[in-house]
Amino acid sequence: MENCKEQDKEMTAQESLDLISVTLNNNRRSILCNSAKYFVLWGTLLTLTSLAIYLLWHLTGKPQWNFLWFAMPLVGYPVAALMGKTKTAVPQNEVSKMPCTTCKITQAGIDAFESYVKALREYIS
Repeated sequence: MENCKEQDKEMTAQESLDLISVTLNNNRRSILCNSAKYFVLWGTLLTLTSLAIYLLWHLTGKPQWNFLWFAMPLVGYPVAALMGKTKTAVPQNEVSKMPCTTCKITQAGIDAFESYVKALREYIS
């Protein structure tokens, strides 16, 4: 019952902004949690493949070992697919798709825009 009373309570503007801020930060964290794992996978695979080709070519003297580069996607794509299946589902919405950037209007930006508009007016006239 107490939970229902809390939901009926009116929120102040500050509480509402705090709730929105917490929700945005949680969504961003959940999206960024495993965002680099594919870069690590392909970087590791590239390093291991290049080392294997170097060692095999160096030991045997046969450049045909370069065809091992074609095996890289044969290993990488299934591993990436398995990695994608193991991640937890993150609900997607417009708020969670927003980048982690903020915009700020500065005096330098205003001055630059004004000079741009002035140059455009001179060009048009």
